[in-house]
Amino acid sequence: MSALRRSFEIRAEWDGEAGVWWCSNDELPLTTEAPTFEQLVSRVLEIAPEIALENGLAAPGDEIELHVVAERVQSVPVVAAARMAATFDRELRLLPRRSGCNFVRAGKGSHDIWCSPITKRRFPVPVGIVSRHTANQILSQAGLPKAF
Repeated sequence: MSALRRSFEIRAEWDGEAGVWWCSNDELPLTTEAPTFEQLVSRVLEIAPEIALENGLAAPGDEIELHVVAERVQSVPVVAAARMAATFDRELRLLPRRSGCNFVRAGKGSHDIWCSPITKRRFPVPVGIVSRHTANQILSQAGLPKAF
């Protein structure tokens, strides 16, 4: 095991519009979302080691230190309207593919690993993305502009 442990701060925020927690870190690069903060942390712990290894940020046997920092700011309506959440899955796979990004493989869990010729990095694309913030951050990690 390496004597020097890499540390990454992962910012988590509440997306009240989509009703999910989402997080991101450009250095790692990692972006994902989940319905609860606890599920988000679980996903981060699952995805981060894989992405660190894929991008040469850590070697097998190394440890990485993850700081998941949460912030939740939300307006509360007097009367809430019910709606079904749409996902960005289809567009989130079409846009990178059209820009030359390639599917590498299925990840360990509910995400796929893609590679960007623009950033020369591999990045995770989770399944079931409902937050436009998460979707736009994934595009950013692929080197693409916001689209949502």
